[in-house]
Amino acid sequence: MDTGQKIKSIREFRRMTQAELAAAIGLGAKAQARIGQYESGYRIPKKETLDEIAVALGVNPKALYEPTGKNVEELMQIFFWMEEEKTDLLKIFTMQQLPAENEAAELDVNAYHFANGHWPPFPICGLMLNDRALNECMWEWSMRRTELAAGIINREEYFEWKINWPKTCEFGMKHMPRRTWRQFDQRDVPK
Repeated sequence: MDTGQKIKSIREFRRMTQAELAAAIGLGAKAQARIGQYESGYRIPKKETLDEIAVALGVNPKALYEPTGKNVEELMQIFFWMEEEKTDLLKIFTMQQLPAENEAAELDVNAYHFANGHWPPFPICGLMLNDRALNECMWEWSMRRTELAAGIINREEYFEWKINWPKTCEFGMKHMPRRTWRQFDQRDVPK
């Protein structure tokens, strides 16, 4: 998803008009055409303008940038936006470690997918990334997707978690998130 599509998606999620966003970044309500040009890809906002748009939309600026894939945060943003474009594109699963019978044995990784009519005509390949920070992030993302599927969080909370990540990152509940993204009800509050 390109920068313009990201701006539009988040602006609509925030229920803002183009005129409201233009005014929020100091362009004035009559400059909504400029926002339309950004969203259509006709114009590319400068980094400073993109940062102002991010503040106005209340998101992590990196959620709007075109990622280079050079670090964990950018890789996670790539994955998040891939999921927004096609929700069933990515499958995330946790792997189980099995005891090695032979220490010299190569890493044996097998993943199973239940055939539910969506099996392609060729074998599905998996990818294991041997990076602790990325694996922690992927694990938390897997938890959020599980919570969404179970109805623990709603679609809006899930999207909020993604567009403000890593400020919403809890790293498996080891840390408190730096930004509120959930709408807890009273039963969720510890006593």
